[in-house]
Amino acid sequence: MKKEWKGFLCGVLATSLIFGMSFTVFAETAGKAITVAYRNIKIYVDGAEVETTDVKGNPTEAFLYNGTTYLPVRGLAAALGKDIAWDGNSNRVYIGWIPETMRPVVTVSTAEEFLKEIGSNKKIVLKPGVYNLSAADEGRGLMISNINNLTIEGAESGKTEFVVDSRYAQVMNFINCKGITIKNIKAGHTPSEYECDAGVLLFDGCSDISVSNSELYGCGSIGVTLQNTNGFYGYDLDINHCSLRAIEIHDSQNVLFQDSLIRDHEAYSNIVYIARSESVTFRNSAFKNNNNFLWSFFELSESADVLIEDCRFEDNSRKTDPDWENVSFFNVGEDMTGAGSSLTVRNTIMKGNKSDLLTSNKKAVTFENCTMSNNTWK
Repeated sequence: MKKEWKGFLCGVLATSLIFGMSFTVFAETAGKAITVAYRNIKIYVDGAEVETTDVKGNPTEAFLYNGTTYLPVRGLAAALGKDIAWDGNSNRVYIGWIPETMRPVVTVSTAEEFLKEIGSNKKIVLKPGVYNLSAADEGRGLMISNINNLTIEGAESGKTEFVVDSRYAQVMNFINCKGITIKNIKAGHTPSEYECDAGVLLFDGCSDISVSNSELYGCGSIGVTLQNTNGFYGYDLDINHCSLRAIEIHDSQNVLFQDSLIRDHEAYSNIVYIARSESVTFRNSAFKNNNNFLWSFFELSESADVLIEDCRFEDNSRKTDPDWENVSFFNVGEDMTGAGSSLTVRNTIMKGNKSDLLTSNKKAVTFENCTMSNNTWK
């Protein structure tokens, strides 16, 4: 019997030579006929039998050739729970990670449509409008877990907005995700005074994250939270009006905020807090009109390595409180847990800021080519 097997063949198991009924398969790319054996081979993944299918859902079958078991690559990917894409121009098969240019693009216009489309290896374009995610927050905010290579993009800059009603729910949580891109969006809690107890965007156990051309606003308690994250790029962000702090980073590395604005926070703690993290950089960004913060403006603890470069700090004022005295604008390793932290401030303008001290730990803070004027501190 002859069968025509279209597509690619992928060897997945080494087997001994098995004798049985043979069939002829025409391998299109090789241009020659080969003789293979079908033996009703069963496939198990982690102990569970799986049935492989082609792109149309038709069953496919593994076969034997020269002592090796083969099955269609699409069936293999499906059996392993991986996405797959075929690039006919370059004759390449991609399993798992799919190049951005080959990912399907879907356009949505409602929160329900958006939630339905969340998944790996795709781009979701959101039409202008307000997307209320409260139906999915489960009291903690929208949870997006174990997703790879997902782009969430507003169709028009500044006209796509994510909100939640609960004051105790993050707008979005990304857990164990990789290759997440967010652009052209606004996100925050529905308008209110400073009453929130949850932030806007949280990334935990993630890598290769990009958030750009977006506004993250209060009354979210924290604009961006990074935990156990490797590789975060925030570009052209406007983070404003948060009630606890603008940015919080724990146990993370390779973090860059660039060309961003951190403004108008009335945080009752720090504006930026960083702990147990390295290679954290703020470049060409502005920190403006953050008033009444109670603790240090920038606080580094438990071995944090931070660079501030080509930035501006303007008109930031700490709240006067007799219970909190001699508080530094840059608090770097000034307590028992801060040993090993270091901050470099380079080519930066500081104008019209107010705190008790600039810093009380001169060994941990380095200023290089900075311009300071009209600041108030000891």
